[in-house]
Amino acid sequence: DQNTEAYVQSVWRMLFIANEYNELQTVRHVSMELMYFVFGCLMYGADLENLAAVQPNMNTTIDSTVKTNFILKYFLSVFLLFVIGCVLYGIRKAISLWVPTPIQDFTDLCSISNISIFILDDNYHGYYVHGQSPSGQSEGSAEDLRRFLETESKGIARRRGLDPNDETNLQTYELYIPKTLRDRYNMLYNFHLNKEIAEKSMNNKKAIGNKAIPKGFDYKAIEARRTDLQNYLKFYIEGVVSEASKLIRDKGAMMRLLGVPPVDLASFEGSPLFFKDPGCGYSRIIFLGHEFTLIIFDITMYAMWDLIFSNTFVAIVFAYFTARLFYYFRAQMGEKNLSKKTMIDERFLI
Repeated sequence: DQNTEAYVQSVWRMLFIANEYNELQTVRHVSMELMYFVFGCLMYGADLENLAAVQPNMNTTIDSTVKTNFILKYFLSVFLLFVIGCVLYGIRKAISLWVPTPIQDFTDLCSISNISIFILDDNYHGYYVHGQSPSGQSEGSAEDLRRFLETESKGIARRRGLDPNDETNLQTYELYIPKTLRDRYNMLYNFHLNKEIAEKSMNNKKAIGNKAIPKGFDYKAIEARRTDLQNYLKFYIEGVVSEASKLIRDKGAMMRLLGVPPVDLASFEGSPLFFKDPGCGYSRIIFLGHEFTLIIFDITMYAMWDLIFSNTFVAIVFAYFTARLFYYFRAQMGEKNLSKKTMIDERFLI
């Protein structure tokens, strides 16, 4: 029947968004491969490595018998890698003025797919991506999609943003939820989800592999609870829209710079606070929001292997594979977490 068909289509849209987010988890602004390649060219091709000699001078051509001072080489390597990383990051940010970043593309994709995302990174803090399609629907042919986008480009469709009075059409928000909402989330969904996973995992101790959703998981019972939670969240979102002037705010200076929560949060008992987040702050959940931390990680890995081998080329190779191993484990853990929170079997996450 029609309701069953609509449900199946919604599942495929959810799987599509989940897979796109899963792929986004280890994407970076700065290419680690390019950063190490440029660094290697400067150290070997331009002979900058010779500046770390025991008796350095501005002449990069020295006798091969001259020893290298590790402290000088460490300083030189850290400086070059950091400068290269910052330049590559700056170039990517400049390009984003014309070409959207992956996180911006994903935000647009949520709108086209008509799927909103609610992310919690703490008990009472998280992010909300408003993915409401301006056409009011997302199912249809390629011609329907083209017509919907053309209608939106002419400005005759409804806005994508959460606040209908917001001229910026903003879709991304940082939010603080009240304790009542968190308790409701735990009672309706989280407690039962974790209990079901724990019980089925105990029954499958001999199973090969540690799946986020174990064999025998009762999807039907938990799905009903998730539907109740979704309806409850929709109720909250509608309440925020109806009181947009009060509950949707701009971030203050302290909140933007230091991430300090609002001082009057306690006075909004029962109501979530939404803060405009045009910078797509939910990228902090994934690699894209920690670019400088990852650059420092790349530098540290190189410095460690260079200390062990005292060879620039070997250190670059080992640093690269160490980082790739770290990426692999981060991707695996992220996939399991995504599978658990969305109740999507890992076999559907490709």
